[in-house]
Amino acid sequence: MKFCSVTTSSLLILAAFATVSTSATDLLDNGNTAFDEFEATYGSDYDHTHCLGSSPGGGSDVCIMWKINKEQEQIELAVLAGASGWVGFGLSIAGGMPGGDMMIFEAKTPEIVSDYTSVAYARPTLDACASDWKMKGSSVVKDGFLAVRVTRALDTNDSQDLPFVDDEDIYGTPSTAIIAAWGNDKETGLSYHGSNVARSTVRFFEDSSTTVSAVEAVPTASDTKAMLEDMSDGSIMIFDTDYPIPTAETTYYAPCFNASDYFTAEQMEKGVYLIGAEYLSSAEAGGNDNTVHLHHMVATVGFTTCASTEPTSGGQDLIYSWAPGTHPLAFPPNAGIRVGGGNGVMSFGMNIHYDNPNGIDGLLDSTGNRWYYVNDPREHEVGQLTVGDAIVALRGVSVGAGQTGHDFTCPGTCSEKLFDGPVTVFSEGLHLHETGVRIVNELVRNGEVVNRATVDYFDFRQNGINAIRQKPYTVYPGDSFRTRCYYENNDNSTTFGLGTREEMCQSLLMYYPSNRKNGRGYCAPKDYLGACTASYDGMFVSDGSFDRLYGVPPEKCPVTDNEPDSESGHVTKSLTVALVSVFSLAFAMVM
Repeated sequence: MKFCSVTTSSLLILAAFATVSTSATDLLDNGNTAFDEFEATYGSDYDHTHCLGSSPGGGSDVCIMWKINKEQEQIELAVLAGASGWVGFGLSIAGGMPGGDMMIFEAKTPEIVSDYTSVAYARPTLDACASDWKMKGSSVVKDGFLAVRVTRALDTNDSQDLPFVDDEDIYGTPSTAIIAAWGNDKETGLSYHGSNVARSTVRFFEDSSTTVSAVEAVPTASDTKAMLEDMSDGSIMIFDTDYPIPTAETTYYAPCFNASDYFTAEQMEKGVYLIGAEYLSSAEAGGNDNTVHLHHMVATVGFTTCASTEPTSGGQDLIYSWAPGTHPLAFPPNAGIRVGGGNGVMSFGMNIHYDNPNGIDGLLDSTGNRWYYVNDPREHEVGQLTVGDAIVALRGVSVGAGQTGHDFTCPGTCSEKLFDGPVTVFSEGLHLHETGVRIVNELVRNGEVVNRATVDYFDFRQNGINAIRQKPYTVYPGDSFRTRCYYENNDNSTTFGLGTREEMCQSLLMYYPSNRKNGRGYCAPKDYLGACTASYDGMFVSDGSFDRLYGVPPEKCPVTDNEPDSESGHVTKSLTVALVSVFSLAFAMVM
């Protein structure tokens, strides 16, 4: 029985950086009685079940069960693994080890669960403060099966812990990235995991009726897609069949498609309303799978027909951006984008960034996107605003050697021009390239920061556009944005630009209501943008900390209740960890 595995994009990332496991235990195999026994005994204590797998065959090597207790502001969690030595499970900022917060259980010390922080592709470090994970009852240690039940505060107020953020709002809050690793060495315990790794996403706060048992658990990252399929009146697939990927290292391909080729004359006259979008892989479109050569893809809409069928990027507004790790986008129930109807969308575009560093010839690709639509009108129009360096105006400018940062400010005159009144930002994604390590975007009102979106550990290999887990927020005319990006380079050769090995600094905001008559939503340091001309404050040298908040040991540990549960064992930091330096190089591998 196999119902859940790592997402397609995750598999591609794992395959690129690690050898795929072929000998892992499938917890959901009909012959695995240990999992069935655990579920029969403790399954009713939890509302949800979710499993992660490391192999393309779909085997589930780690499963979690959980329940959110909002009254006590804590999570009750069970971690089960098809392993004999140890298992680690945790949250991750970007989906990999940098910016990871994990609990680790070892078979050799079955009464202890340890609290670790990871800030690099290296062995994680034991938290400076007492463990915030509390064991609940006794653990289960069998040959080929480990299980531990724990509880933790949703927010520990510890800078070495990531909070469990309310991710129930499918329209405004992305699901939570989770990671897992495991090993079979009973004597050593925690050691290099090799290919025994997995990543996925879940919604910890979703309605308890969504998943109630292992059999009914929801596959990773499918909640948005399933919702869009259920509430839409239809969908269209936009793609160009068998586009020949050039042998150049970096290629941007931007075809245009007339909306009248996808909707009937009656629909174009009356109007339909786009309610969401998702990435369409080349394989789904009937072509070859060349996802490994995709840097990113953006889906755009235009309010005029295509001038020609030749590649063009003019006159299109960016609506949906995809990079590895990006999920489908769903607009709020009261918002959409009108197609046709007199003054609605008349064309669709894409801008696909291909990466072919080895100059491979003969590659054909049919990558595209899927738009979901409804026939009935929606109250508000959706708009998009990109701040920072929205159009890469700094292309050719050096990022700088060593640890550096760059500041951009989008003035209040831009929001005054674009917005007729208050608007609601319901989605925000922050974007850097390979040398980017941290990014912050602040909304400033009357000199005060009223919203701050931060990715403390940006990891381009895991997530090219990092969606922010935050509540929707309001922007008023006159508000400004301040975007700061940090980079780490060995030399002075990296410059800003469009290529994968060049750099960017962008925050992409989705909002409603939009009045497109006021202009297009791009703010960058270029004079021709008029009111939306951003100021560039130049490069500065970072002190090495990159002003990060997560992962830094607190000056004073927060007060926590470390007494064991009434039926549990110890809740202390594990003192059985070997010297970190012995394993540092061995752990320097992508999660």
